[in-house]
Amino acid sequence: MATKAAQVDELWDQPAKQPGSAAYMQANGVLQAYSAPKRQVRSAEPVTLNVLGVDFNWTHDGREFPAGVLAAIERLYAINGLPEGWDSYGGKKLAPAVVAPVLGLVFLGHRRGNCPRLTPLASGGVGLRWEAPENEIDVDVTSDGGFATTIENLGLGECTEHTASTLGEAERIIEAAL
Repeated sequence: MATKAAQVDELWDQPAKQPGSAAYMQANGVLQAYSAPKRQVRSAEPVTLNVLGVDFNWTHDGREFPAGVLAAIERLYAINGLPEGWDSYGGKKLAPAVVAPVLGLVFLGHRRGNCPRLTPLASGGVGLRWEAPENEIDVDVTSDGGFATTIENLGLGECTEHTASTLGEAERIIEAAL
């Protein structure tokens, strides 16, 4: 029996067997049949990922890792790489205590279909911004573990400010605005 490559070569060199189709098309069909990737069934087991010392679980659901979450994690690594004084006014390095709440808010945004943009804060915290159809939401996760939220209603042009001392409180405020 000829190898798969030899079978493809044989088809390539033969005149077209089907009316109107070139030999290379038949060879390509054979090649694709042999090289077509088999659908892999991925495990529904959660995978523990570590981002800047914070572990979180992600369960593969058959889709790619969320692009918005990946972009936010890459941005968080970039913010972590900023040196002391990064803003020429004495901006502090990323406070390690900020990472877990920021990841929690990023995943909240992902679940709601709207991942936030991240910006470094001079205090060592991280600012998150969502642009929703009716509201713009800004959350500062401060280095001391607090949350300062500003919600601008775009239709009314009104701003409201909220503070929260826990991630759960901050999530409730954000979910109501998203």
